[in-house]
Amino acid sequence: MQISVKLIGHLLDDIPSGTSFNGTDFSVDAGATVATLAETVGLPADSEYFVMINGDHVVQPSWHLRELSDGDEVVYCPPLKGG
Repeated sequence: MQISVKLIGHLLDDIPSGTSFNGTDFSVDAGATVATLAETVGLPADSEYFVMINGDHVVQPSWHLRELSDGDEVVYCPPLKGG
């Protein structure tokens, strides 16, 4: 199935060099979850980020349970810090 994946901020630096997932279509197997997608795109396990699917925030405890659907738009966004 096809989904759209976008990484924001320093997360683009965390993935393997030469890889682009900035709003591009990406193929995943049926049953793929938010957590398995993060591994697939190459985000390190210790990266901090928020996840949005189709504009809705997905809380971290459900990342291993939330299965993706064909056509989903997934955004990985680092926490914003500052004052």
